[in-house]
Amino acid sequence: MEFLRYKKSKLLILIFLLGMFLQSCFGNYSGNEKDVSENLSGSGTESESGTSSGSSSCPSTGCLFVTVGSGITVGTGNILTSPDGITWTSRNSGSPNFIGGVSYGNGIFVTSGGMIEKTFDYITSSDGISWSKNSMNINYYISGITFGNGLFLVMGDSGLIMSSTDGLSWTTRTSGTSKDLSSGTYGNGRYVVVGDDGTILTSPDGITWTSITSGTTNTLFGVTFQNGIFISLGPYGTILTSTDGITWTSKTSGTTI
Repeated sequence: MEFLRYKKSKLLILIFLLGMFLQSCFGNYSGNEKDVSENLSGSGTESESGTSSGSSSCPSTGCLFVTVGSGITVGTGNILTSPDGITWTSRNSGSPNFIGGVSYGNGIFVTSGGMIEKTFDYITSSDGISWSKNSMNINYYISGITFGNGLFLVMGDSGLIMSSTDGLSWTTRTSGTSKDLSSGTYGNGRYVVVGDDGTILTSPDGITWTSITSGTTNTLFGVTFQNGIFISLGPYGTILTSTDGITWTSKTSGTTI
């Protein structure tokens, strides 16, 4: 059952942000922190803090790409890092669970993973090299993770949303839905989370959530924010766009896959 759940959530999201990786810049610099996360099995989320304007280029101290996913054996967590996106080094995740996503903010990398025997592993690192496994007992599958405006969010089954400022201590929020949630992002001063049956939730602070009419009953697998536009994707060629996260417009994708 866990394997089937894994295959459903990861393979379908393969169409979303394919080929993008998390790039985090270390050192002191001014400007937006743009965190793009992608895992080996195809799950992707993107968040933009939007706290200030300016360049998001790498400082002189360099950058680090981080990608995560499952090992050859389903249920094993992989973490790879690269300084240039070409040469990759495997890191010890310390987790037997597969890893579904990764995000960076407030000086820390945080991964999200699946739930095996009601244990959710979230693995953290301050440098992307050494990782520490943390666990909590929950009854929900975690599908995605994002960071924006100083806050990490994870989302999952049965409307689960949890938030954290440090990636270590998590608080469960009332989402107002029992639908499974798959992905989240931040932009234009608003958090957006999407999921099954066209579910879209928005929040100004990551705490209070409001359901938004999406105009579709198709499951939404992922959502991202870039260049002032939210984009959400689903099956049968579903593409939705929004500038404010509230009013959504269906776009012609040219495919029914």
